[in-house]
Amino acid sequence: MDNAKKIDQKTRASSCCVKKLTLTNFRNYSNLRLDFSSDPVVLTGLNGSGKTNILEAISFLSPGRGLRNVKLELVDRIDESGVYPWGVAADICSDFEEYQVGTGRDNNIAGNKRIVKIDGEKTRGQAELARIFSVMWLTPQMDGLFVGPTSDRRKFLDRLVYNFDPEHASRVYSYEYSVRERAKLLQGQPDTSWLAVLENKIAERAIAIAAARISAIEIIQKSIWQAPTEFPKATIGVDGAVELAVSNNSALQVEEELRKKLHDARENDARTGRTSVGTHRSDFVVTHAQKNMPAASCSTGEQKALLLSIIMAEARAKALWKNSVPVLLLDEVVAHLDEARRATLFNEFLEMKAQVWMTGTDGSLFEDLRGKAQFLSVDDGVVSDVSTPL
Repeated sequence: MDNAKKIDQKTRASSCCVKKLTLTNFRNYSNLRLDFSSDPVVLTGLNGSGKTNILEAISFLSPGRGLRNVKLELVDRIDESGVYPWGVAADICSDFEEYQVGTGRDNNIAGNKRIVKIDGEKTRGQAELARIFSVMWLTPQMDGLFVGPTSDRRKFLDRLVYNFDPEHASRVYSYEYSVRERAKLLQGQPDTSWLAVLENKIAERAIAIAAARISAIEIIQKSIWQAPTEFPKATIGVDGAVELAVSNNSALQVEEELRKKLHDARENDARTGRTSVGTHRSDFVVTHAQKNMPAASCSTGEQKALLLSIIMAEARAKALWKNSVPVLLLDEVVAHLDEARRATLFNEFLEMKAQVWMTGTDGSLFEDLRGKAQFLSVDDGVVSDVSTPL
């Protein structure tokens, strides 16, 4: 936005950070206001106290349905007197500019519609958030990413891409909308001219999506190979017909071929109710490089370490290639790491000057960050600053 405030580059330690956060009727928080520096943030407290809710609120400063990927009405605060639509407001710093961001569920529209405002101006959609705020997260629910549905891995990949190409978010939304509209048309007596328009849009967006995925993967892979780390190195890639074609042919040629495949698949797609070709069929593939073993075949601990390794590599890559570091949300991560890997993790985040949000029930695991991070205690929706031990 044009009215974003310029900030002093010398005073900012992190390229992207949350400076103020206000939650209204967000899960167990009726009203919460917090101020932060650009340093890491440690949230400690018992399970169910509300630590992850704060991370989830920050994740809503990016496109999508947050780190829990739930229906928006499920985030509303509920008590004996009623249901209250949620809202999140934040002052964020990004690329040496300051923005005021607000988002929440629209109480006037049923279902999963949310409003987004940047510097007081309502945006047409959520994709604009990707341009001004970079964030990645790792939660216990993602432990099964490599053995779960393809769609979850694809969404993870696309979120990685957002941080290198903010326009990727709007392309993905536009592509998915066109795919849904084509599927609806095929269930009736479709207007062939409108079908052709939709298939042109799908083909055009698919080529751009595939190219962005390939580019981001190449950048992150270089970061993985270059970094000395205690974490396992991953070989990453995308398994998709469109991505493979884009890698070996001109964009115009692939676009024309995809358009023809969509046309030829109309009868089959009408019968199945699915779109049989496109980038929505692609998969994010990961291999444990040292063991030459698919991530899905690795132990649970190794899978978590590989995920963390990829997120760390993404942050390093963005710092190197884009001169910017994303905000990282790590929910209950360090409890599963040995002392050496915890030290590696903390040192990397401090060297990158990243604002990393970490949660845990055992505050002693974060003692190496004492004096270098803001420590908050969370107790049943009450947040207290305990950065300086009593």
